[in-house]
Formats: sequence, C-alpha cells, structure tokens
Amino acid sequence: MTHLEPRDDQQESPPAPIDTADNDDMTPANYRAGAAASPPSPAAAEPIASLAFDSTQTLAALEQKDAELQQLQRTHDEYVKSSCEYEKELEGELERYEKRAQALEQGTRSGEAARIQLSARLGEVQAQLEAAKQCERALLLELEAMKWKVQRLEQANDELETAARIAQASVEDLEYKHEALLEQNVFLAQEKEEAARQLLASAVLAQVHPLTMASGSSLVNVLPLRRQQSTSARTSSSSSAGVRPQQCARGAAPRAKTRYPDVVESCIHITCQKCRAGASSSSSSKALQSHLASQARPPRRPSAAAAALEEGAKKRVAPSVFERLRLRMRALFNCPDEKLAAVGAASAPPKP
Repeated sequence: MTHLEPRDDQQESPPAPIDTADNDDMTPANYRAGAAASPPSPAAAEPIASLAFDSTQTLAALEQKDAELQQLQRTHDEYVKSSCEYEKELEGELERYEKRAQALEQGTRSGEAARIQLSARLGEVQAQLEAAKQCERALLLELEAMKWKVQRLEQANDELETAARIAQASVEDLEYKHEALLEQNVFLAQEKEEAARQLLASAVLAQVHPLTMASGSSLVNVLPLRRQQSTSARTSSSSSAGVRPQQCARGAAPRAKTRYPDVVESCIHITCQKCRAGASSSSSSKALQSHLASQARPPRRPSAAAAALEEGAKKRVAPSVFERLRLRMRALFNCPDEKLAAVGAASAPPKP
C-alpha cells in the first residue's frame, strides 16, 4: 500500500464554522422564498443584490469548503487506516527483527563459547605439535646415531667375517696337519712293529743258527738306514703336501711295502739244513712249530695303551670355530662376553 503524503492545504486546520445563530432562517431556500414573496424596493434593491451576491459566493465557498472537508475527512480516514496497517506491519517486522536479534545474540554467545573452546583446543594442539616436533627431533638424532651404529656394526661384521674366514682357513690347515701327523704316527707305529719283528727274527736266527750272526748283524745294520730313508721321504712328502690339502688327493698312490720279514724268515727256516735235519728231535720240532705258528698269526697291532691314547686324541673335544673366534675377538677388541655370545649366536649355522 502506497503512503499518501498530505497536501499543504490539507494539513492546515479546518476553517472555523460560521456563526449562524442570528441568521438561523437565512438558509438559501428561505432566502429565495422570501425574495420571491416580497420583492424589494428599488432603493433597497442594490444593497440586497450585493448582499445576495455575497451570500451566493459565501454559500459556494461553503459548499466548496464542505466538499474539501469531506475529501479531507476521507483522506484522513484512509490515512488512519493505512497508518494502522503500517503500524501492524511495522510491529510484525519489529517482532521479527527482535527475534532475529535474539537469535543472532544467541548465535553470538554460542560462537563466542565455541571460539573459547577452539582457543583452548588450539593451545592443546599447539602443545601437542611442539611435543611432536621435539619427539621428531629426538627420533632424527636417534636415527643418525643408529645409522652410525649400523655403519660400525657393518664394519665390525666385515672384520668378523674376515677373521672367521681366516680362522676357518687356520682350522682347515690345522686339521690337515693333524691328519698328516696321525698318518705319520701310524706309519711310525708300523715301522716300529716291523723293526720289532725283524729284531725278533734276527734274535731267533741267532739262537738257531749262531753261524749266521754276521749276516744277521748286517741285516740289523741295514734296518736303521732304510728306516731313515723312509722317514726322510715321508717327511718330504708330507711337507710338500701340507701346502694345500687338495694336493694330497691328487698325489701319488701310497708306497708299497718293500720288506717282507715273514717270508724271509720262513724261507730261511725251510732251506735251513739244520732245521730239516733236526726234525726228529722234539726240541727242534717244537721250536719250529711254535715259530711257524707265531708266523702264521696275523701281524700284531699296536699296543692297547697306544690305541687308547690315539682314540682319546680322536675323541678329545676341540673348541669349535666360533669359540676360538670369540676368544680371538675378546683378545683383539676387549669386548664383553655377552656381545661376543650374541655375535656367535647370530653367525652360527642353524641346527638341523
């Protein structure tokens, strides 16, 4: 609805009412009726005519003012009506704005509370972030230290692997030397038994054939020379084979025995005429039978004490490679036994 602005003439106060108390009968109709009933005289006609003209103008002005008054009344009523409508609309808008203002105030209060909570949460998050940054710096420092330790451990591992390879090579060399010494010991034991049998044979020949002592003494003198030659040859072969263990496998076949004392003694007794001639005698026959029985027996093995010593040497538990490596590392680096045990356990082969 459009708002009608009052005009300047409408805003003025209404005209004062005309006082007609003295002229109640001077209505337009009564005036016209009286004028028609009693026409005025010519002398009084002019004032009456002027008065009638003035009253006509006054009546026209009154009618115009009455119309204007009615128009103003209608305008006033419309203005009051529109003002009431405007007032109602403004009151409704005022209520809406008040509700909106209350909602905005409540939102402002809730936003302020949320801002305070977020500020407190922001402080906590900043503290956590600062702690996380400190933890990150500590972890970076620890990572650098761990990298340095890993480098040191890799270097120590390389050194330990090198030492393990050296120790393994040393163990293999010592094992090969041990086997060579055992073989040499067996050869020496065989030579010892052979020399003992030869000495026994020479003693028997000396008792049975005293005249053949010269030949027996020559045989006894030849034995040390042969033993010395065989020992020197074996020593040279073992020293040449000790350079590499593989050369022993590719070496020549073991030398054959060149001495047969049993056969020689049997031939001497068979070809001996005294033994053949004295077959009738019981003493010579018993001696020959005992000698032949002793020769028919298998060759005597090493003594029980020597066999026990050799078996004990074989069964003796030697320290393992990793035990020797641990002792070697402890002597070199002066490390505690716990670290060496951990290194040995880590580098030991898995058990089946």
